[in-house]
Amino acid sequence: MTFVRIADTPPAELARRVAPPQGGPQPSRVSGEKRPDLVLVGCVKSKLPLPAPAKDLYISALFRKEREYAEHLGVLWFILSAEHGLVAPDTILEPYDRQLSKTSRDYRLAWGRQVIVDLNRVAGDLQGRTIEIHAGSAYADAIRDGLLAAGADVVEPLAGLPMGSRLAWYGKSKSIADEPNDSDVSVLVKQLTDFWSWSPTGELPRSAPGTQGVATSTQACCPSSKW
Repeated sequence: MTFVRIADTPPAELARRVAPPQGGPQPSRVSGEKRPDLVLVGCVKSKLPLPAPAKDLYISALFRKEREYAEHLGVLWFILSAEHGLVAPDTILEPYDRQLSKTSRDYRLAWGRQVIVDLNRVAGDLQGRTIEIHAGSAYADAIRDGLLAAGADVVEPLAGLPMGSRLAWYGKSKSIADEPNDSDVSVLVKQLTDFWSWSPTGELPRSAPGTQGVATSTQACCPSSKW
C-alpha cells in the first residue's frame, strides 16, 4: 500500500500561508478554553472533479466550516487525507476516492505513523503543544496515540457528535454558505480547467494561482512511502 507524504515546506513558510484573512468572523470558543497550537482537519468525500489546492478540493459544508475555523484561528493547520496523509492546505491534489474508514487496519496504522512523522518534521517538536482534531473517528483513532506519545495535548471537540451537531458547533457565519453554492463551484471549476489547460504537455503546471513554490503534484513534491 502507498500514500504520498506532505511537501518539504519550511515551517515558517507554512505559517505564512495559513495566516488568517483580515477581518471576517472569528470562531467562538468556550471562555477560558486553551487556544490550540495546531489544527488537523479530515478530508471528505465531496470533491471538485479536477486538481486543485487541497483547501479548495473538498467542497462539503462540514469541510468548509472546518477550514474557516482553522483559518480564523490563525494557527498552523493541515488536512488529513486518506490518500496522501498529512497535506498542507495549498498543496495541489488530484481528486481521489479513498476513505480511511474503509481501508485495512494495517493501512490505517501505517498511515497514522507517517502522519506523526511528517507532523514532527514540518511543525517541529510536539511536546506540550495543543493539537485539535476536526475529523472522523477513523482519522483520530489512527493518530491519537502517536500524538500523545509525542507529548502533545490532544483535543477532539467534535468527538461523538452527529453531523447536524458538528455543523452547529461552528456556528453560523456570514462569510460562508452552509452548503456549497453551485455557481461558485462552477466558476472555480472553470478557472482551474482554464489554468490546467496552460500546460502544452497535459501535465500539471508547477504552481497554481496563489501557490507559487508549492508542488502541484504530490507525486512530484515528495517520495512515495511504501509499507
